[in-house]
Amino acid sequence: MPNNNEEIDVGMASIENSTGSVCLFNGQTYSTGATVCQADGLTYRCGTDGTWVVAGNCPK
Repeated sequence: MPNNNEEIDVGMASIENSTGSVCLFNGQTYSTGATVCQADGLTYRCGTDGTWVVAGNCPK
C-alpha cells in the first residue's frame, strides 16, 4: 500500500468509491487521510467513509 503522503497522478474517471474505512484507486487501497494529486491540479484525500474528497490544490 502506498504511504499516506505519496503523490500520484490519477484521472477523475479512475477514482472509485468504497464502502468502508479505505478508499480504492486503480485496484489499490488507501487508508483514511491518504492524499493523491490529480491531473486536474487538485489534491484528493481519502475520507473516513471511504470516498475521495477535494483537499485543495496540488503542491507546486
